[in-house]
Amino acid sequence: ISALDFTIFVDAIDGTELIQRINQANLDCPTATTINLTGTDYTFATSISALNGANALPVIECDITIEGNGQTIQRSATTASHFRIFAIKSPGRLTLNNVTVQRGHLTTFNGGAIYITDGSGFTMNNSSIRISESVSGSGGGLLYFANAVSTGFSINNSTFYNNIARDGGGITIVHNLIPTIPVTHTIIDSNLTNNAALERG
Repeated sequence: ISALDFTIFVDAIDGTELIQRINQANLDCPTATTINLTGTDYTFATSISALNGANALPVIECDITIEGNGQTIQRSATTASHFRIFAIKSPGRLTLNNVTVQRGHLTTFNGGAIYITDGSGFTMNNSSIRISESVSGSGGGLLYFANAVSTGFSINNSTFYNNIARDGGGITIVHNLIPTIPVTHTIIDSNLTNNAALERG
């Protein structure tokens, strides 16, 4: 039996505890972690990590699932700081279930709400990315940088609403290298509404 055969289940009652749970999940890799949001306030006024731009939460570096239970993870509407919500890098994988991610804002980097690099895994189920912006970059809602061994992303019954970027208001996909394995991105029963690109997309 290996660590890959187990999943750790934990609760997070607020934003501070969510940060702690993600940090611990990264330390527990390769064991997967499911974080259950049990509170009501996951609002962030400052960033605590960086990966090609600042992030509200620690960079996802392992297999993490967030069970949102209808809660919202967001940048504060009153903060002057500029940061996205999530960033994911290999070997990280993020699954969002029944959660809203909103108000990410970057002025010079890509991925206004979520930034995915190294072809890392990403899944959205019954979730929403809203009101996020990459002012001079790409992917107001989400930016996915694929590489030669990308696993692709899966978006199911979810919404991208009112996101803005220079290129690709809702979603931007960039393939830097020719894939050595088939890459599949799927968007099923989902809506991209009122997203805007200032130049392309």
